[in-house]
Amino acid sequence: MEIHKIPKTERDFNSFFTRERKKTVSLLQGRYNFSQEQADDVYQDSCIALYQNIVSGKLVTLTSSLSTYFTQICIFQALKKKRDNKLIDTLEEVQYDNSKVDVLLELDGGFSVKQQMAMEDIVNHMPSPCDVILWSYYYDNMNMTEIASVIDYKNSDSVKAKKAQCMKRLKDKFSTQLKEIIYGED
Repeated sequence: MEIHKIPKTERDFNSFFTRERKKTVSLLQGRYNFSQEQADDVYQDSCIALYQNIVSGKLVTLTSSLSTYFTQICIFQALKKKRDNKLIDTLEEVQYDNSKVDVLLELDGGFSVKQQMAMEDIVNHMPSPCDVILWSYYYDNMNMTEIASVIDYKNSDSVKAKKAQCMKRLKDKFSTQLKEIIYGED
C-alpha cells in the first residue's frame, strides 16, 4: 500500500490548490452544470474542507493521491450544494460516468449489452452517500477512513456498514433486473 504525501506548510497547500483549481472547476462545470461562480464556491468549500481535515488530524494517512481525495471532497460538496440549492430534486437525477459499472463489477465481457445497460441504470440511480462510497472505494481505491472523512461520517466502521448496505441494494436491484431480462419476469 502506497502512502501519499499530505501537505504540511502553507506553501504546500497553496501549490496544491493552484494546481487543482482549473481541473476541479472544469469538472464541476461539466459534470454538474455549475456556473463559474457556483464551481468557484464549491472549489473554495472543498479547499476549506480538505484543510480542516488535515489540521484537525482527521486525515493522517492517505492511500490514494491527494488529488483523488480532493476530487471526492469536491464531488461531495457539489452534491451537497445541488441539494441545498434545490438544483435537483433528488440525488438520483445526477448523471454518472458509465465506467462506474465496469469498475464496480470489474466486467470483462461476461455480461450482455442488455445486462450492462441494466447495471448502468442502477448505478446511475444510486442515492447519496452510496454513490460516493462505492465510487471512492472501487474506483479511487480510497480506504474506509478516507471515505469517512470525505462524507463526514464518524468513523470507518460506519462507512463499512453503509457500504455493505449499498452493495446489497446494488446486487438486489441488479439481480431483479437480470431476472426480468433473462426470464421476462416482472
